[in-house]
Formats: sequence, C-alpha cells, structure tokens
Amino acid sequence: MTIGSRIRDLRRNLNYSQEYLAEQLEVSRQAVSKWEQDISNPDTNNIIKLAELLNSTVEYIASGKQETVDTSKSKQKLSKRQKIKIGIIISVCVLLIVCGTLVGYIYTRPVDWDAGACGGGYATWIFDKYNKDLTEVFLNGMGEEKENIISINSLRGTQSATWDENKIFLTFNIKYEHKDYGLVEEKVNFIGTRYWIDSFKWSGAIIIGK
Repeated sequence: MTIGSRIRDLRRNLNYSQEYLAEQLEVSRQAVSKWEQDISNPDTNNIIKLAELLNSTVEYIASGKQETVDTSKSKQKLSKRQKIKIGIIISVCVLLIVCGTLVGYIYTRPVDWDAGACGGGYATWIFDKYNKDLTEVFLNGMGEEKENIISINSLRGTQSATWDENKIFLTFNIKYEHKDYGLVEEKVNFIGTRYWIDSFKWSGAIIIGK
C-alpha cells in the first residue's frame, strides 16, 4: 500500500473532498490528486499536517506502520464499585459546595433578614432570648460591687431595639437590690453582632444616663 493510497483511504473514511484537504493544507487540489496517484509525495511538513487532519500518524502515512500503543489501561473499564465511589465523591463535593455557599449566605445576612417587619416584636424576642445572659454580663461588670448585690433581674416591657446592617442595639432596664443603696434601677444598652439566625455576640453593658 503506497503513501498515496493511504492518504486517499484516510480522506475518504472522513468524507473529506480533495478540495477540502487542499484548502486546509494550503496547496492546490491537483497537488493532493498527484499524491493520491503516487505521482508525487507530500513533503515532511505536509505529512505532519496530513496526520493531524486525517486523525492518523506520521509513521502510518509515511511507511504504513501503525504505532504500537499500550491500550490495556486506557481501555480498562471502570468497575461498578468504582463508578459508585466516584459518584459518591462527586455528590459529596457538590453537597459541600452548596452547604458552604448557604452557610456563607446566612452568615452575612443583616439583622433585617431575621427581623423582617416584626419591629418591636423582634426586640421582645431578642430580649427574651438573651436578657438573663446579658444581666449576668452586667453583674460581672460591676467588679467588687457584685458582692453587695442581693438580687438582680431585667425588666420585661422596658426593652427596645434598633439595628443597622449586622449590628443590633438592645436597651432595657435592670433592677437590683444593693446592700447599701437599696433598690436601684438602671437603663442599659448592649451592642450585638449577628453571626447566625437570631444569634448575636454581645459587647459589655453601657449604662445610659451616666
């Protein structure tokens, strides 16, 4: 089998015309025809281009020899178990990406996203959730005076709140009984930073009016 016949057969297998091949190689149709009739042979550059265009190899076009390729690994099919493992890995990766995106989205939402149109109702909700913890923060902030406090509690109904972006400003009254001063009532303000749904990290108490 000659170079010309190999070029012709490869071209026909791909349903390429001589004109198309010539155009791709930037030669005349007559040059392609002469190659296929073995009147002339393509030079090295054209053989390289022919191998690419005809999905073949330079060695096959030039000499008719097929390159020996170890296809034992490339043709090896994945077992059912391997396919299942790959499917599980892909599913887990997709799930992690979706969960990570969702967590990031929720984490960065402003307080408005939780509060909606609740207004004062949201202030009450946050007060009921955090007042005991915040009262404890207030008490611990009193330092040595803490030893003189007989009882202490927050006053439900005195609470109010405003918020901006991921900050909430919660205000309410705390009433405590002091050994020396008797009953004392103070209005305090806490600043919370939102980190999850209806969840805040709080700064220390600020006594309003002092």
